[in-house]
Amino acid sequence: MEPGGVEKFRVKDVDERVTGIRGRVVDVGVLVRDDRVYVLEIESRAEMEHVEALPERARVVERVLGRRVERLYVVAVNVDREAYKRTRGLRIRVICGNVID
Repeated sequence: MEPGGVEKFRVKDVDERVTGIRGRVVDVGVLVRDDRVYVLEIESRAEMEHVEALPERARVVERVLGRRVERLYVVAVNVDREAYKRTRGLRIRVICGNVID
């Protein structure tokens, strides 16, 4: 995975078709390589709210791009321990420097 290949993906739901909430804005990092789509949450400190929001953001990317998301990643300097544990149940991969309490 090359950091330079990650693009910021932003979509505003103007007619409630994407998220079901008019005006809602979804921001996420997206990497497309070899026809595969990866969704990334990039934070200095990843917390539970970041981890739990990622699958829904991936669904939005799938709806808008019309392509299946291959994998989800949390990329962070620090990840809260509880958030780290939660990633396992959501099948999210973690790239981090430290898991903190």
